[in-house]
Amino acid sequence: VSAVFAYALEEGKISSNPFNAVKNEDEDKTKPEVFTPEQMTKLLEKADAKLVPFLAIGGFAGVRPEEMRRLDWQRNVDFEEGVIVVDYGQGKKNKSRRVVTMTANLQAWLKTFRNAKGKVVPLTSRKERELREAAMEAAKIKRWQQDVLRHSFIRYHYATHNDLNLTAKEAGNHPDVIKEPYDPLAKPKAAKALS
Repeated sequence: VSAVFAYALEEGKISSNPFNAVKNEDEDKTKPEVFTPEQMTKLLEKADAKLVPFLAIGGFAGVRPEEMRRLDWQRNVDFEEGVIVVDYGQGKKNKSRRVVTMTANLQAWLKTFRNAKGKVVPLTSRKERELREAAMEAAKIKRWQQDVLRHSFIRYHYATHNDLNLTAKEAGNHPDVIKEPYDPLAKPKAAKALS
C-alpha cells in the first residue's frame, strides 16, 4: 500500500505519503539477546529432565525448535560420530540437510539420553512452554526472547571459532544473516564456557 501512495505522490496526485510517518519495524530491532554461561547452566540444572534435550540442543547446537521436534534419537543423533543430522524435510526450508557438531558440553548434557528412542522432543508446544517457564522461574531468568537458545549458540560459536562460514553452516543460515547481528563477538572466556 505504501508503494501506491509513493507513486501517487510522485505523480502529484497527493501532497504527502502518510506511510512516511510510519516507523519501519526493522529500525527498532535490537541485537539478539543471549544467555550468559551462568544463566544457561542454571536453566539446565533447574529444568525437568524432559526439557533438557530441548535446552541443550538449542543452546549448544543451534537447532531450531521446529527442527528439534522432527528429530529422532536413533535416526538423527549419532553419539559415536558426535553429530546431529538435520535431514531433508526436517530443516527450515525442508530442502536441505546439515550435520551439526555435538560439542563436548552438549554430549555431557545428553549422556543420559544416549540409548533413548523416539522423538528427541516429544513434548507438545504447550508442555514445552510450561516446563520452560518453570525452569526459568527456578533459575531466576525473567525474559525469554524468541530463539534465545539459537542466538546464544550462534554468538558463542562465532566467538569460539571466529569463522563466519562455519557458524553459518552449523546453524543452517547464510553468512550474511549471521554477520551483522552477531558482531561484535562474545568474549572468548564466555564462548569457551558454552562449547
